[in-house]
Amino acid sequence: MRHIQAVVFAVIIMGLCGGTLAHAAEGAKAPTKQQKIVAMMKAMNVMATIDAMMPQMTTGMVQAMRQNGTEVSPGLEEAIGNATSKVMRANIRPLLKAMVGLYDRNYSAQEIDDLVAFYQSPTGKKSLQIMPQLATQSSSIAVKWAQSLRPHLEAELDKVLAAKQGG
Repeated sequence: MRHIQAVVFAVIIMGLCGGTLAHAAEGAKAPTKQQKIVAMMKAMNVMATIDAMMPQMTTGMVQAMRQNGTEVSPGLEEAIGNATSKVMRANIRPLLKAMVGLYDRNYSAQEIDDLVAFYQSPTGKKSLQIMPQLATQSSSIAVKWAQSLRPHLEAELDKVLAAKQGG
């Protein structure tokens, strides 16, 4: 299944970048910057990251529905997940095109080459593997830190409000 997704991903991105698989396979010309970005995105396993987002989106939608008083059974939650996945996959092309444009605007061709080399290295592969956990843990750390600042922030804001109201 992952192999099929990778092939579909490559076909979509190559089409977005104006290249063809046959032309790329011939190697007649040096790869374009956009084709290098596609190689980088493949090395980054972007489709797996997108796939990993789907359960998180489902969880967020289900939580919002429950907060609004909607009863969500496990069967309904599964159906929501399937619908989310279906809609995201059917509409992936604009996202991938936007991502190619984002990297194109922010990195030179040499920097893209450097990123591809990094993400294909053992350290780059490890970074990609653990990045989701690091992001989750970093977010948790940041939330706890922000919560620890709350009393200090409230005290400072009380001073500011008192000064503004008194002056």
